[in-house]
Amino acid sequence: MSASLTLLDRAMILAQHELDALRAGDVETAESHFDERAALMDQAWETMDEQNPDDYRVKLIALQGYNQMIQEEGRELLEKIRLQLMDTRSNMRRARGYARATLMQ
Repeated sequence: MSASLTLLDRAMILAQHELDALRAGDVETAESHFDERAALMDQAWETMDEQNPDDYRVKLIALQGYNQMIQEEGRELLEKIRLQLMDTRSNMRRARGYARATLMQ
């Protein structure tokens, strides 16, 4: 197996770790995995040979699938955070209203 195919295999492993981190809500770890994965893919591109185009195609399609799952998970996490912020704002308004009502008594 060529060095660039090995790099793509490592990038797929990192993509899975990135996805797992996003699912756990650990954005910092996911970002770290993304940065490392992007560097590996750049290295793979630089060292790519043209002997096994089908092997590259298979691995790149698998990485594309991971990218789609990571994007979907990121969107879901963003929506979850947005809803939590809205809930927090609502709770703060409620608490301020309660505090005002208590002071008026």
